[in-house]
Order: sequence, then structure tokens, then C-alpha cells
Amino acid sequence: MPNAQNRENGHLSALLPAVLLSCLLTLSCSDDVGHENVKRLEATDLYLYGENCSGPYWRFEGGGLFFHENGTVRNVLDKLALIPRSNDVLVVRSSSSSSSLTMVLTFSPDGLAKFTDVYLEPKPTDAQLSILNNKHGYTQTVSSIMKLPSIELCTRMRSTASF
Repeated sequence: MPNAQNRENGHLSALLPAVLLSCLLTLSCSDDVGHENVKRLEATDLYLYGENCSGPYWRFEGGGLFFHENGTVRNVLDKLALIPRSNDVLVVRSSSSSSSLTMVLTFSPDGLAKFTDVYLEPKPTDAQLSILNNKHGYTQTVSSIMKLPSIELCTRMRSTASF
């Protein structure tokens, strides 16, 4: 019986490096996909799907999210970081307060992206949420973001670095 146990342990220990290598390769591939998605976001303009890359659009640039419409540019969010996570990109806005806003942008195989989650870290208490809703309409804003249709990534035509 001890020999059978030793053989089994030997097989397990022989498989362990292969299993670990497989896990590492899977993680690095996921990171590669996430990093590629971040690069795509930084190099394209974001249009609502179906607009055929025309009309109003959003752009991640210089640590901010800008909205372009009819020749005007509005800074929607600043202090942003784009963080790769497998097939998602976390769009995190750090503020001077102790919380940060995180929006999860998930990419589909057809190249479209969609906001699939929005949350504050740390999670606000009921009293804090009430203040956020009264001052900023937080719950309504989150609902609006979640209702956005898929987003199409289109080639940039010009830079807004001067804005």
C-alpha cells in the first residue's frame, strides 16, 4: 500500500509543474488580451453601436474621458486609470476622497464593448449613498451607464491633446 501511495504522489508531483505552467500561460494570455484591450481603448474613439463611427463619441486620452459632439469637447471624467483584467478593462476614477468609481468595460468577440458593472470602492453606506444621490444623482447615473448599448471602437481621426 505505501508503494501505491508513493506512486500516486509521484504522479501528482510530476503533473504539478505542468498544471502550474498551464495556469501561468492562461493567466499571461488573459493579461495579454486585457493589455491589448487597453491599447485599443487608448487608440480609438468610442461610438454607440449602429452609428457607423459618426456623430458624438467618447475618447480616453491623457488620463481622462472626453465626450465630443458638434465640435465641442467636454471632460466627462478625469483622474482615470485603465486597468486590464482578462477580457475586461476596469476604468477606475480615483478621487481625492477615500473612494473610487470603477466601471467594468467588457469586450465581446466581435470587437464591441459594453459597460457591465459600475460600483464604488469601498461600497458606500446607506447614508453615504443618500448623499451621493442627492448631490450627484449617483444611482441614476449608474443606471444610465448600464443602459448604454454596445460601444463600437473606431479609428481616431484627430487628436484632442490640445484640449
